[in-house]
Amino acid sequence: MDGHRRVLTSGTDPLVVQFELTSDGPDSEIERKWVMTTSKSRHTHDVRALLSTGKDIVSAGKSYCSVFSSVF
Repeated sequence: MDGHRRVLTSGTDPLVVQFELTSDGPDSEIERKWVMTTSKSRHTHDVRALLSTGKDIVSAGKSYCSVFSSVF
């Protein structure tokens, strides 16, 4: 996604979280870090699967429903 500068993740909660790779100084190769930029809660239970189609995200979990979202 976006030149490998963004990652979506989830875990044992109903959140889907986006992290972005940032540069904090003039030497961007050394001073890079992952920063949480967005989180969305669209499930009632744990999220167990994420699928990116490039422009959409599909998440599914223990609530037995799939959620389709635009990329954050």
